[in-house]
Parts: sequence; structure tokens; C-alpha cells
Amino acid sequence: MSRVRTCKFLIPLIIAAIPLMPGEASRLAHSQDSTRVAQIPGIKPGPCNPGPEERPWLNPNQLPGCRALEVIAGMSLEEKLAELGGITGRSANKRLGLIAGGGSDGPNGIATMGSNPQPRGMNVTAFANAVTLVATWNRGLASQYGKALGEEFVGKGSNSAGYLIQFMKTGNPNAKGLLTWPKYTSIKGETMIVDHVCEVKDDPDGEARKSVTTT
Repeated sequence: MSRVRTCKFLIPLIIAAIPLMPGEASRLAHSQDSTRVAQIPGIKPGPCNPGPEERPWLNPNQLPGCRALEVIAGMSLEEKLAELGGITGRSANKRLGLIAGGGSDGPNGIATMGSNPQPRGMNVTAFANAVTLVATWNRGLASQYGKALGEEFVGKGSNSAGYLIQFMKTGNPNAKGLLTWPKYTSIKGETMIVDHVCEVKDDPDGEARKSVTTT
């Protein structure tokens, strides 16, 4: 990832981490100082006017984008990397006055939580989080990522979206490669159970429905 792209990715994270309270705010407007505002090609939130205080990004009267550029300019390389890392969140940066943030870096793909994962969630690929994919700016890689992810979902039987796509295209949910979705009849009550692995059951809620209608 290039230096410019890394800084662009930092901006929304920094905006979320800057506290909204006045803090050391100064209401005085000053001319823009390029040494106190990060210069990132393509990022122009407006005229940024950092005040004379040590941490001007704590001034709530400035634009959020300006405050983010100011705090990036004041960061060390280690502090920038710390904002990008972490699985469960980032700790507060007392030197800069940033609050602790939260988030997740993946992985993506078929997975089940808990101590007893379902079979479909075992022996699968741990794909990189989509955020890291976007950061590559590589459309070809994104296409390969989506194709591989889709193939694995279908291979594990997680093809419920296929019914919706086919229905929108033709008015009939059935297609080659999908479990046949039978027409509903009042005699059998054929019902498709749409889940990660779909199945057809005859009137699966029949007994419960009868108990409701008879009371």
C-alpha cells in the first residue's frame, strides 16, 4: 500500500477517534500552516486553520477533515500504524488526545461462531477483510476475490441467494444447480426452508398453525 493511500485510509479512523468535547479548543482562526496540516493529494476538506495551541485538532469549531489532517501531521509513524492495526480495537492515544476506537480486521468468508461450528464453517478459506481489499485499489484482484468467495459459498451449499437472483430474472426461482423449489399445494404444504443449506419440507409449521387456528 502506498504512503498516500495509507493516509487516505487513516482519515475516517482519525475522525472517529477525535473527541467531540472542547478540550483545548481555541476559537481563534489562523492562516493555514502546511507544517501542521498533512498534505495528502486529493484530500481537500476546506481551508484549515490550526490555532496556536499544541493540539489544534481538539478544537471542535474546525471541520472534521481539517482536524484529521492536523492530527495526522502530528503523528509519528508508529502512531499511524497503531491506528491501522488491532482486531478488537485501538487503545487511546493520550499524547494526541485520541479516544479508544473499535473495529475488526476480518477474516471474511464462511464461518460460524462458538465452540461447536457447523460443518459448513470448517475447512474453509479465511479471506482477507474487504477493507484491505479496497485499500489495494485493484479491480482485478477484487473480481478474483469475489469469484473465489462465491465458489466457496456454493461449494458449501450456501446458495440461497441464487433463488432470489433467478426469481428476479425470470419470475421462477428454479435454475440448474439449485435444489428444486416445488410449487406450494394446500394438500402437502410444500415449503422451501431458505438457509445456508436449503431444504424442502412438507408443511413444517402445520401443527403450530393448527393450534393457533383452533384457539
